Amino acid sequence: LRARSASLFSRGDSEVSIPVDDSVKKDGWLYISRKRGATRFERRYCILHKDGDALFHMKSPKDNQKTKKVTLVLAQVSPTSIKGQKFTFQIVSRDETTILKAETIEEMNDWVKILQETCSDLLTDQIEDAASAPNNETTPEEENTAPEAPLELPQVKLSGAVEHTTVSVFLQKNDYCTDCSRILSEGYQGQITAAFVSLKIGCVLCEDCALCHLEILGKECSDVHSMQEHSSIPLFDAKLHPMTMAFLNYMGNKKANDYWEANLGGYNKPTSASPKQERQLWIKEKYLQKTFRGQKCGFLGMKDKKKTKKYWVVLETSTINLYNSKEDMKAQEIVVLQSCGVKVGDDPTCPETFTLITPGKTYRLEATNFPAAMEWANAISVASASLMKQLTNSSAKVGDGPARLTIPTEFSSSGPEYSNHKPIKKYDIASDHSEWGRT
Repeated sequence: LRARSASLFSRGDSEVSIPVDDSVKKDGWLYISRKRGATRFERRYCILHKDGDALFHMKSPKDNQKTKKVTLVLAQVSPTSIKGQKFTFQIVSRDETTILKAETIEEMNDWVKILQETCSDLLTDQIEDAASAPNNETTPEEENTAPEAPLELPQVKLSGAVEHTTVSVFLQKNDYCTDCSRILSEGYQGQITAAFVSLKIGCVLCEDCALCHLEILGKECSDVHSMQEHSSIPLFDAKLHPMTMAFLNYMGNKKANDYWEANLGGYNKPTSASPKQERQLWIKEKYLQKTFRGQKCGFLGMKDKKKTKKYWVVLETSTINLYNSKEDMKAQEIVVLQSCGVKVGDDPTCPETFTLITPGKTYRLEATNFPAAMEWANAISVASASLMKQLTNSSAKVGDGPARLTIPTEFSSSGPEYSNHKPIKKYDIASDHSEWGRT
């Protein structure tokens, strides 16, 4: 195998080119079964290439005619246990599940590690491609208007392709603070020396507004990170968090403000010269009270064990309403946002899905792509966290004990008009000696 040159392996009518052995990342003998729980395994020679997106396997290294492959794009690799078998692991893709078996545990761990790294690299490439792709969604109003001239951005020399498609272009397109509109670039060259990002909202902030986000909204509602070293705000590394960078590229200041400032009216935003108190009041009104927020809505699929059904989903202040269609007036299901959680990326085979966890039920929702799923998940997470903050802020002291939420459970008299009235108490049948109680 090591001495052979490039050759062609065929599967049916399609031919697959196998590169020379310098590009082989790992190869060796494995046992393969296509059926979950099957006890019959076939011994196959497997090849994984450095830049490949599939695991090739054949009966022998010299077999050029019956080569098959297991795709690794959007696949998940993990060890598995099968009764009567040792050192087994699985590759779960959208189309099928392939069970593989090694001869030793060391060999199994080596294969699992290399395949997981390959799947992770392929997933990162998919996310970056989705983030850099243009958004072709248009509204009827946009179709009737002439396209605006493209913004002339200063040409900045970039160090690498990854930086060009993520951080630098993102900051060039969002070189102002989303809350006070302070310009973050200095001079014509557009050198940004201090910028901060909200990983939940998907926008860029100046230092003053970022500190207000950190103090008022916290990690639950905003999760502010710095794009450079800072004494009190953690540093954001796009290379370690490609999924989050994809979400930032997908959102940006304009899209965030189109949602959070949709009903701004005559309210005056703070400026770069505004004091801290004005910024704090603005951030509370905008993000906690949601005074100017528009309506987050769109089609989402709800995944069931057997099928996926599409709903028109509307995110309200304290609930998520699911409708059968956009024209429906009655919601088929209402999800209360109190004490709910959101998970994204828990299923690598379906990156466009996210999980909504409530105390009574778990929902599997599907968006059009991964950045859209991140946008929905963060919007729900922020809405839920701000709701809990409002409930906590409205807490009342009971005696000398800790603060408790003011949830009305019993009627109590208050005010002069109720001074002669006794409070209504819960009915207790054990203390009822009337004729009604005895029946």
